[in-house]
Amino acid sequence: MPKDRFITELYGSTDVGLVRDHNEDFYFIHESNVQKDYSLLIVADGMGGHQAGEVASELSVTCFVEEFDKLELKKVSNIEKHLSDSLKNANSQVFDKSKETETLGMGTTFTSVLFYDNRLFFAHVGDSRAYLLRKNKMIQITQDHSWVAEQVALGIIKPEDAINHPRNNIITRAIGLNSSVEVDVSSMKVYKGDILLLCSDGLSGLVSDKSIEEIISINDFQKIPDKLIEIANQNGGTDNITVLVGMVTSGINYNTKNGFLSKLFKI
Repeated sequence: MPKDRFITELYGSTDVGLVRDHNEDFYFIHESNVQKDYSLLIVADGMGGHQAGEVASELSVTCFVEEFDKLELKKVSNIEKHLSDSLKNANSQVFDKSKETETLGMGTTFTSVLFYDNRLFFAHVGDSRAYLLRKNKMIQITQDHSWVAEQVALGIIKPEDAINHPRNNIITRAIGLNSSVEVDVSSMKVYKGDILLLCSDGLSGLVSDKSIEEIISINDFQKIPDKLIEIANQNGGTDNITVLVGMVTSGINYNTKNGFLSKLFKI
C-alpha cells in the first residue's frame, strides 16, 4: 500500500512598501504534487544599485531551483547537503554576474524551507527569516547574519532594541558577495498543524515577533501574508515586504515529548 502523501498548504505575497520605487524581493513557491512530492518556499531579498538587487534575488532563486531539481529527492542520500550545494551553485552564478558593470556588487539574502517526508529542511544565508509556529507558540528557526544579530548574541545590544537599531540593515553574509559562501542548513520533524513563515526584513524590521505571532494566530491562514504586509506598511513600509506561509495539513499530531522543540516552546 502506498504511503499517504505529505500535504502542505502554501500562500505568499510581496509588496514594494511605501518608500522604495521598485521591489528587489523575489519569492518562489512549489506545492507538492504527484511528480514532485515536496513543497518548497524561498524568499530572497536583493541588494545593489541601479535595480541590480532584483537581478540578484531572481537569479539566485532560478539557479537554486534548477540545480535542486536535477536530482530526485528519494535518491538523495543527504538532503541538507543537496540544499547547501544547490545554494552554493547559485552563489557562484550570482557572484559571476555581480562583476559585470551594470550589476556590480549586487547580492541577495536567501532563505528556503523544504517540506519532504514529514520533515522540514532549510538552507539560509542573510537576514531574511523563517519562523515555526506550533501550538500558538512561535520561534525563529534561522539565525540572522547581520551586525545587529551578532551584537545581540554578544550581549551588547538588547533584543528589544534590535528591531529599531540604526545599523540593522548591515548584513554579514549574503549570496553573491564572495566566490564562496557558508550556508546554514538544518532539519527537524514537523507535525500536523505546524505553520512556517518566511519573510524578508521588510516585515521583521517593522513588526515584532510577538505581533507576527498574534496575527498568525487570529487570522484566516490564506490572508496572513497580506495582513502582515498591511501591518508593516502601517508601521512605515520603509522596505520591500515579502511573506510566505506554509501549513502542514497531514501527518501525526504533536506530542510535547517528541524532541527538543518542546523545551523551546515550553508546552
